[in-house]
Formats: sequence, C-alpha cells, structure tokens
Amino acid sequence: INYPTDFTTDANTTFIGTYATFFNTTYANNTFNVALTDATQYHRNQTVNIKAIYEPNENVTLTITGNTISNIVNLTDPTGTINYNWTVPATAAIGTYLLNIISTSGFTTKTPPDAQNFTVPGFPINFTTKNLAGEPVPYITIKATEGTKPAGETITSSTGTAALQLEIGNFTCTAYYNTINIVGQQTITVNDTTSTDLPCNLTNLRVQVTSQVNGAEMKIPETGILLQQDNRTFTTDINGTAIIHSLLPNTTYGLNLTRYGASFNITTIPNLLLNNTPVGWYDVKINCPTINLQITVTKTNGQTFNNAAVTAQELLGAPRYQGTTDANGVVTFNSVFGRYKIQIFDNNKIMLNETTIDLFQNQNVSVPCDLYGLTISVAVLDYFGQGIANINVKLQGGGQPLMTAKTQGDGTATFNNVIGGTLEVTLYTTDSSDPLVAQTYSVQDSTTLQLK
Repeated sequence: INYPTDFTTDANTTFIGTYATFFNTTYANNTFNVALTDATQYHRNQTVNIKAIYEPNENVTLTITGNTISNIVNLTDPTGTINYNWTVPATAAIGTYLLNIISTSGFTTKTPPDAQNFTVPGFPINFTTKNLAGEPVPYITIKATEGTKPAGETITSSTGTAALQLEIGNFTCTAYYNTINIVGQQTITVNDTTSTDLPCNLTNLRVQVTSQVNGAEMKIPETGILLQQDNRTFTTDINGTAIIHSLLPNTTYGLNLTRYGASFNITTIPNLLLNNTPVGWYDVKINCPTINLQITVTKTNGQTFNNAAVTAQELLGAPRYQGTTDANGVVTFNSVFGRYKIQIFDNNKIMLNETTIDLFQNQNVSVPCDLYGLTISVAVLDYFGQGIANINVKLQGGGQPLMTAKTQGDGTATFNNVIGGTLEVTLYTTDSSDPLVAQTYSVQDSTTLQLK
C-alpha cells in the first residue's frame, strides 16, 4: 500500500509530529515521525531542506532564528507544497535554531503549528596540553576564538586533556597557565572530529640534593622542598631527586629545603633558561651541609670509655658513620644535617646504650654507659662464713658472654668490665658438673655478691 495514492483523502501528513499506522486496525501497528527538515543537526555550509504542506498559491512566511541569525523569507507554490533550501552560514554559532512557518494568507491554520528546532552541534576537538618535556600538563585553561569572537573555553583535566565543541572554520587556541599567563597558542582548522596537541612553554625543574661524605658524593633522600611562589611542597626520592613539573621558564623561583622541619638552604633561581632559551628540563644541584658531631662515651662513674665502637645512623636513610673512641672516650664525625640514632658497643659487639639527637648545628654529645665497666666480686662462704677456695664461678647476663673464674684463698673471684643488669651467678666444685648454688641479681653498680 502506497501513501498517499492508495489512501482516501482523510489520510494526510500535513502536520509535523508522530504518526501511528495500523494494519486491519489491530493486527499490527507502528509509528513514524514527520518533520519540517530532512535532519535534526547540520554543520556550517550544509543545506537544510525544508518541506511543508499548505493550500495551492497560499502565501507563507518561513523564519529561522537563533544565535544572532534571523532569516525571513516569503514563499508561495502553485501546488501548495513548500520546498525551500537554506544553507547554514559559515559564521553560524553552535546552538539551537527555531524554524517556524505560518500562513500569511490566512487559509491554513495548523495545530500543532509548523515550528521545529534543529541544532548546529559542532565537532568535539580533543586537546592535550604538553610542556617542553613532552609531558601532559593538567589544569591549563584553553580559550578558542574565531577572529575576535570567543568560540569556547575549557580546562584540562589531571591527565592534561580537554575537549571543545567547534564548528567548521579556523580557530586560534590559546593556553593559559594559572588562568592569566599565556604559555601556548596555535591555529587549527576544523572540518571534523579531531585530536591535537597544544604545546606549552613550561619547563620541568629537577632538584637534586647531595652531600660530601668521606670524600664521596651521597644523594640525600627525604628532603622537603617548599616552592615558595606556589606554597607547594615536594620531597626528594631515594636518589635525592625531586621533580617539579611545568613551571614558567621566565619566572624567579625560591626553594626552601628542610629536613625534619628544619631549614638548611634557601635557593633563589632567577629563571629556568639555558642560554636564554626555555628547555624541557632545568637541573639544580643543592648541597646538604655536613656538621661536626663529637660524641663522648663514658663508663660507670663517668670513667673514660676508650676503644668503644660507636655508630651514628641518619634516620631517613642518609649516611651511617662508624668509629672508635680514643683514649679520652671521644669520637668525631663530620655528619650530614639530619636526625641520628647513636649506638655504643663494646668489643664483643654488645650494644650498651643508644640515643637519638637532632644534628642541625655542631653538637657535643655525651653518651653514658653506666652499666658497663663494673667490677663484680663473688665471695663464696661456707656455713661458718669462711671463704672457700677453688670454687668455679660462672657469671652471665647483661647481654655479655659467659665469664668464668676460680675463687682465691679468701673465697673471692673477681670479674672486671662487667655489663650490669640482671646477672646470674652459678657455683661449681672442681670435680662435679652439678651446680652447688645458682642465684640471680639485679646489678647497677660495682659490688660484692655473697653466696653460701
């Protein structure tokens, strides 16, 4: 069945809107739409074909309005079929346009009226802003203009990408850093959906923090860097390096370097140029100072502790220093600015004491080992309080190796350079492996322990 030739005069499609079709009333049905235009979206320079049905030779006014465009034309047709082509202007802005047809002869009144919207949608243009190192730059404002007329504005995401809807034509796209500094500009021609890179005049600043340790260069990790202009903070990695991405090359920057919240260097960089030319990477090396650390180690009662093993370990993974105290119980390190754990060991590698200090200036530190260097005498007595000679005495505890001695004629055995704390004393006869007596003591000073 063909429309309209196989239908009665009651069937018509002279009104715009949605129509229903039925086969034998109930067997099947479907819908279709009748519009004034042959499409709902058009780009610049495309033709909008418009059709409407009126009485033969009826005068109508066709109006297209929207986004500064107002096109009005009076039409008539001997057959009553209005057929009009309108070309979307090359300057048409993106947006919605209203098409309206009304009879000026007054013969035909349509309900619903001949009024319909269509759009000029533009094409999605995908931008990636990139700095001089070729890295995407986030949070850059992009403004597009066509001649002197604004055509769109967007901000790149955290991945450095953004999209604008632009119509067919030539556009100037400008990149702004912090919304005010122009860092890039290029002209693009739009004919379809496309992706483009927008180069930005921005430089990466690479800061490396090092120090001279025992004649060799050491990279200093966990250094805080405050970029004073932006009040942003960065931290050096395990290689002593921090990277500050996408900075203006013609700007003066200030860096405040800290460790443990204490500042050790303020550096001013007048610009990020090499030979007056912006570059992708600008490198700055900053020295972390070394500071004199003198450690004095004492034994019990403040006695000089010579030949003690001393280590100073920087807590954030910078250097570890090792040394041995001299005859005055002193060892000196030229240490990197930082915070240190100091540990004292005896000749048997037993740790005697440890402490933590902030080394932000020259320091003289005293570390007492009050439980080291004790003299412990063990007096072995019989039932009547008389000393017993030739008794094997074993002394252990305090983290030190087992110490042994025999009692002398007065029943006393003496042990020197004992580490105090919890000590166990065990007595054996010379001809038996079974202990005669075993006793535990808490020892803080040199003393004589009596066992019966």
